[in-house]
Amino acid sequence: MTTLKLKLTDTNLDQLVNYLIKDGKFDYENHGEDMSILISNNLLLIDLTAHLNIVILKKAASFIYIDIISGGGEDSLLSLAEKGYAQSNARLIHDYAELYELPVEPI
Repeated sequence: MTTLKLKLTDTNLDQLVNYLIKDGKFDYENHGEDMSILISNNLLLIDLTAHLNIVILKKAASFIYIDIISGGGEDSLLSLAEKGYAQSNARLIHDYAELYELPVEPI
């Protein structure tokens, strides 16, 4: 399993979620007042295993905390599919931060 944690200095959770939905591929969404969960489930044709990818976004004070979780598939030392998914979603968040001139940092 691969996890990344980011902190975005912003309070507009809806705008960020809409950006991720527009540019990412998610099969399931669940939204609350201060939290959103985005999930995709992929079948890896290389080894016919399932791969679950989750992005959890939580608004608190003047920040949005983001957890990116990627796991499943065949256990390997490199975990390339997991790392690739986590990095691609982190890139989307960094692109969003750059577009709106917002600071984002790993935690």
